[in-house]
Amino acid sequence: LTTAARDARERGDTESAVRFLRRALIEAASFPERPHAVLELGLLEVARLDPAAEVHLTEALAAVTAPSERAAAGKALGIALMFARRGDETIALLERLHAELAPLDREAALTVLGGLANLGQYVIATQRRVSPHVRCLRAMDLRGETSTERTALGTLAIQAAMDGEPVAIVGDLARRGPQGSGDEARVAESVGEWSPHRRGVVG
Repeated sequence: LTTAARDARERGDTESAVRFLRRALIEAASFPERPHAVLELGLLEVARLDPAAEVHLTEALAAVTAPSERAAAGKALGIALMFARRGDETIALLERLHAELAPLDREAALTVLGGLANLGQYVIATQRRVSPHVRCLRAMDLRGETSTERTALGTLAIQAAMDGEPVAIVGDLARRGPQGSGDEARVAESVGEWSPHRRGVVG
């Protein structure tokens, strides 16, 4: 079933992948690949905004040990909690996980830190709490050399636009981030136009 789920996911058939993984977890309470299967299921569910994601990602976070997998599980669980309007729990979870991973794996820790900054900036109740994390992210030497760095730079570009920073600064961050397209000024201006309306989308 896990192989069938993997094949379905690779075809883009996430509905079938979810169904196969759920059957695998029901039919075998314990099997060697369960931690990875439950993580994969949770990641698929959170992308579909399925409330079941929280249960599966909580189990995955308790079971997986690789830093990259713990980062993925924690970041996705944070998204699930944020959509459930549990912003304080989200920030506390990601702060703990970042403290755990920072001494172990830079990329995994950066994944969590970027998620912390990204999720917190849209929520009125958590904006002040995540500000130090955004400053920490900004102070890092991020050159856009890895996908994790580019994602973090994209988060910083949006944050800079929200804060009304000059287009040149936003454009530089966008150039190094995932938006880099050769027209950073346009990107910066467009981000600046819509971003204020995104701030505080969750109470």
